[in-house]
Amino acid sequence: MPAENAANVRRGQGKDSGARPPPAALEDDCRSADIVIAPFTVGKRCRAARVIVDRRMLHAEGAYALYVEGLSIRAESVAEARGQRPWGA
Repeated sequence: MPAENAANVRRGQGKDSGARPPPAALEDDCRSADIVIAPFTVGKRCRAARVIVDRRMLHAEGAYALYVEGLSIRAESVAEARGQRPWGA
């Protein structure tokens, strides 16, 4: 990974997450990060990341909580935890 991008990839517990400005770094993030969080729709352009939270998912499911436990990564949305709200449907 180029040195100018290294500060933008978060590393922790053996996992990498990409959090960079849209969408310039998406290709690199999708190739190298386990978790990609994007304020725009990523769609099917990002196949290698294990967890993707993008604009479309946030709009449909609400906020997300990410749990990193050992080698596993679990994403849980508000809609999954509480159910769909009548005003959100």
